[in-house]
Amino acid sequence: MRGYIVDVVRATREHKDVQLGVSPRGTLALYKCAQALAAIRGRQYVLPDDVKLLAPYVLTHRIIVNPATRLRGRRLTDVLMDVIETVPAPVERL
Repeated sequence: MRGYIVDVVRATREHKDVQLGVSPRGTLALYKCAQALAAIRGRQYVLPDDVKLLAPYVLTHRIIVNPATRLRGRRLTDVLMDVIETVPAPVERL
């Protein structure tokens, strides 16, 4: 799951509408929040859905969107949801 979180953060840095992506501290914040949510829900493991649920709350203030993106009317949450949808979630193989 750590790799998935790193991939999501890396995608924020490479997205065409983002001027400044999430920092390593933002990565750690998302990781710790996902662990906390899993513990609250009685699990000892984090699911990709935990990361997807928390990413908009944890990462939105850690991203700077390009001025051109704002002029086109795209919101930061739209850009972040685009990032989350493009990064493939890990799947458990049985």
